[in-house]
Amino acid sequence: MLLSSAAIAAEPVFKCVDAQGAVAYQDKPCPRAAQQTEVEPSEHVSPPAGAPDEPAARAPAARDASAPRTPRAPTAAAVPAESWQCNASDGEVFYRHDVCPDTITTTITQVCGKRGCIDRTNTAHVTASAVTRAEACGQIHAPAAGDRPGHQHDQTVSTYEHDLGHDPCD
Repeated sequence: MLLSSAAIAAEPVFKCVDAQGAVAYQDKPCPRAAQQTEVEPSEHVSPPAGAPDEPAARAPAARDASAPRTPRAPTAAAVPAESWQCNASDGEVFYRHDVCPDTITTTITQVCGKRGCIDRTNTAHVTASAVTRAEACGQIHAPAAGDRPGHQHDQTVSTYEHDLGHDPCD
């Protein structure tokens, strides 16, 4: 269905300012924690490449030259991607691009006897801290990452997924 520019211009555009002062323009009402202002759309702007699932952003109408300037919202490319440092209660540290799990299970090998070795599992609780994507990727792919307790829980992708362009560290 093809919409005219008049039909697009009739849709409301909301300016949202969050607690940190970041400004976003969107076609849906702002979250409750954000300050909302309805603005007149002037033109339709396509979403940035690589973000096909996000609603298209719209620029506000041309401002009056005598009006005070409002700081611009950072573009999607300017906002660093967020990843997670996961800290397990057993001292292991690992990095994820998705949310950290609530717990991890580790195997502790007991002393071996005449009937063989007995393995016991231990459940460790995990807390998460936000880190930049670059920091997480640096820790995951560091030469000494294999020596870090918890590295086996790092979020990595297969060579196949990497070749398809699905590696968040690229």
